[in-house]
Amino acid sequence: NIIRFPAAAALLFLTARIRGRKIMIGRRDLLIVALLSFVGIFVYQILYMVGQTMTEAANIGLIYSVAPLLIVIISVITKIERPGIFTYAGSFLGFCGLSLILFEGGSLTLDTGSLLFFIGLICWAFYAVYSKPVLDRHSPITITAWVLFFGAVFQLPLAVYQMPAQMWAELSGLSMLY
Repeated sequence: NIIRFPAAAALLFLTARIRGRKIMIGRRDLLIVALLSFVGIFVYQILYMVGQTMTEAANIGLIYSVAPLLIVIISVITKIERPGIFTYAGSFLGFCGLSLILFEGGSLTLDTGSLLFFIGLICWAFYAVYSKPVLDRHSPITITAWVLFFGAVFQLPLAVYQMPAQMWAELSGLSMLY
């Protein structure tokens, strides 16, 4: 991520500039975007990465399927957005599908990894909901660039700590591009 995020941010800033979008945003919105990035990128990524190493892939898939429902719940509670009937219907159908999987022989193991991943998913849902007001005021390209920029800044101390242990020779060019 420490390579991906700054590279993506730079490309998005360049894209915004080429398309004539404003790159600088107000101080208040910059602070909001930094906080959103901390929760929705930094904390989410840590909980996601650690959580997935401590549970089964099937658990991650099942837990991730409730993301739209979490976004609807947070949107309704915060009154940031008023979901329509199709949003409620889609969330209900998704919940029914998840229930069918669980009751027809599928299983969800509630272990530490699943809990960490679920908390991370809540962070991401807050990020998604609270980004809307800022995205209403600014270009999505610009906001995404700033989110990735701050995400890289927040991850830098962890990256510096982990870099000596990174086995660079094992990485292919394609995996680094990804």
